[in-house]
Amino acid sequence: MKGGCFGAAPGETPVAEAKAEEQETASGLASTREKAAMAGNQRAESGSRFTEAQKAHLLDLIAKWRKRLHLEHWTIRVEWDEPANEDAILSINVICGRHLAYIRVGDFFDHSPAQQENAVCHELIHCVFDAFWYEVDALAISTLRSEDYHRMNGVLKRHMERVVDHLATAFAPIDDSALRHGAKLAVSGRRP
Repeated sequence: MKGGCFGAAPGETPVAEAKAEEQETASGLASTREKAAMAGNQRAESGSRFTEAQKAHLLDLIAKWRKRLHLEHWTIRVEWDEPANEDAILSINVICGRHLAYIRVGDFFDHSPAQQENAVCHELIHCVFDAFWYEVDALAISTLRSEDYHRMNGVLKRHMERVVDHLATAFAPIDDSALRHGAKLAVSGRRP
């Protein structure tokens, strides 16, 4: 999980921007589905990495897991032109305190439907833990020496990923046979 706390740009309010982004995201989902239906598997734009059908599929999974995880008040945007972190199926950048997150796509479409669903669930679970992560990190920064903070931060990130992996696999199981044959765990890039 990558995260950062950003304030509103000068002259704009976070609430107004979030509402505008949410409306844009909701209308973008419908327009992507319409384009996918018309374009089939043709590339949306010249040079686009993804077809409209692929985009619609990912957006459908995001909508499904936003609802299941009770994140309807969040704006989740996909950065189609920015690749995910290396060796990641997907990655997410949660903007703290804003109920806003950006997903980047890695080799998502090279994986089974079960692994794709698990990856989306995994990334959105990071949104659930955002407030906890922010508070613990702020407390650690204010109370620990730099070297202790960096050590604690690394340990906490590893354990947070394990918890997120565990919950995502409980909610959206991955086909065990794929894991036994060396497939990557969703998002983390670690092998079982």
